[in-house]
Amino acid sequence: MLRADILFFDSNPIGRIVTRFSKDLIVFDLLAPIISIITIQGFFRTATVVILISIINYWMVPVVAVCAVLMYFIMTKGTKVMIEAQRRDSESRSPIHGTFAMAINGLVSLRVAEKFQFFRQDFINGLSYGTNATFCYVIANRWIGIRMDILCCLFNFCIALFLILLKGKIDKTLLVMSL
Repeated sequence: MLRADILFFDSNPIGRIVTRFSKDLIVFDLLAPIISIITIQGFFRTATVVILISIINYWMVPVVAVCAVLMYFIMTKGTKVMIEAQRRDSESRSPIHGTFAMAINGLVSLRVAEKFQFFRQDFINGLSYGTNATFCYVIANRWIGIRMDILCCLFNFCIALFLILLKGKIDKTLLVMSL
């Protein structure tokens, strides 16, 4: 950005530039460390649970394979929608920041010409569009979350079912540990 031509700043609205930098800074400073820690912790926890259950009860290996395939299918189908919804959400924030920046820069002119209502309505329209885009992103996120929760419940049901079926065949302490 420091070496960008003036044409870049003239051709892109100020709202788009501000949105781009504010969103990137928030993601890298606040969200990336937290999400990376949660992801690493979740991955290792899932791996240890799957390995432990597969060692204790080898009948769970096909169930683990089916759940992994279903999880991959859910993620590939849902991730495309989430990326598109997040892109729309980022695009919808630009007019809001642009209108706000124009109102701040031209505050004296707006007071003299009494055009607050026009910019207020433009801001509200942009806010409504942005809210709809954010809602689509949240819905896509929940679509993946609900299906993953159902998959985890199915996995736990299979573990409990095999626990009942293998009651006298495997040591009780191992069965309880796999539960």
